[in-house]
Amino acid sequence: MRGRPAANQRLHDSEQLISKLDFRLEGSTFLWYPWTLAACAKVFADEQAGPAAGSARRCVVDLGLKADEVRQHIEKEYMYVWSENVLAAALAAGGRL
Repeated sequence: MRGRPAANQRLHDSEQLISKLDFRLEGSTFLWYPWTLAACAKVFADEQAGPAAGSARRCVVDLGLKADEVRQHIEKEYMYVWSENVLAAALAAGGRL
């Protein structure tokens, strides 16, 4: 993932390649979309974030534009994908763990 998080065209968690390297990572179940959305929302809501709040707001808006794609993806996946997205969305909306 380079540049803006929403520029990543892949929602799935099986990303194994690192740009400009000739090897693959072990597969992971890290779902970048929901946790990036939650992290950006938390930074945006933080009164002490300063200039980072603007970047975080753009991140939240850009990722929000992928909501329909995420919904379609979730419908085809295992329950952990749905669960992580719901949990991260709750955190992004101001919830706490």
